[in-house]
Amino acid sequence: MPHLRRNEHLKLLANCCNTLATTVFSLGILTPIGVKIWGNPTPAAFNEVEIFASCLLLAVASHLIGQWAITGLMDVDDV
Repeated sequence: MPHLRRNEHLKLLANCCNTLATTVFSLGILTPIGVKIWGNPTPAAFNEVEIFASCLLLAVASHLIGQWAITGLMDVDDV
């Protein structure tokens, strides 16, 4: 039975990582679009390419961590 609890924890961790990846990727896409539409009233510390690249990198890293967590799942027959 402990492996079922472990599997659920790993699935929740993977789900959290993938949700974070989706959120960060969306922010990386929507921030530069919002700046183009509404303009930027204050000078930004980073340009749009840096924001997009850092969000994309963080999203991919978070997604890969989620995939790595899924590889730790155990079959019911393994125990």
